[in-house]
Amino acid sequence: MNKKLIITFLFFWQTANAQKQISSSAQAWIGYIQNLRFSKHWGATADVHFRTAEKWVKGRNLSLLRLGAVYFIKDAVQASAGYAYFHYYPAGAHAGVSRPEHRGWQQLQWFNNGPKLRMMNRVRLEERWRRKIASANERGEGYNFNYRTRFAAQLLYPLGKKPFAPGSLALMLMDDVMLNFGKEIIYNTFDQNRAVAGVQWHVSKASFLQAGYMHIFQQQAVAGQYRQTHTARIFYTCNLDLRHNK
Repeated sequence: MNKKLIITFLFFWQTANAQKQISSSAQAWIGYIQNLRFSKHWGATADVHFRTAEKWVKGRNLSLLRLGAVYFIKDAVQASAGYAYFHYYPAGAHAGVSRPEHRGWQQLQWFNNGPKLRMMNRVRLEERWRRKIASANERGEGYNFNYRTRFAAQLLYPLGKKPFAPGSLALMLMDDVMLNFGKEIIYNTFDQNRAVAGVQWHVSKASFLQAGYMHIFQQQAVAGQYRQTHTARIFYTCNLDLRHNK
């Protein structure tokens, strides 16, 4: 009986994987994040990013600008909302033309900071307007639209005798799961998963640099097609507190 169950499981597992088409690429992703705090409850955030297309340093995949307002419910709990513009350079189904995307976003982010362990959790909702593509060399009229939810968790473990002090390093692990929904979503309710491993270097009390490897596994809009991306990820974050009486 057990042998029959194992054979049946292996048959369905092999059949499911035979139907999958997985493409691969290697990219580099560079980002700068600026966070400002003006008062007890209010702040702002802005970030810019650039991603290469293939072979780690070759070509251009996208650039983006994201802006938002931040409300500090507590020092360790933040609610944010804003706008982002994405510019996808010519590739794939739009090899002769770039593709713009306008995105609204709202998120709740909270931190648990201990002396030897720090954790960040984030829940984000995005509204995505992506320009339609008529052909490989021509944009279509109007935009495709869908919602996307994201659930992220990050863990920091200090390396060295002075945890999280300027000049210190910390091991950084992160996972970000994304789900699509909306009437235009048919095959890819699961959008992608981003798993990150690297280090965080505390440049100063107000800034840090993250460098590491990110594996992206993404389901495409066409049934049975997936994409995995090996990514060198380098993000620099600066947090400025502009309050006079901190």
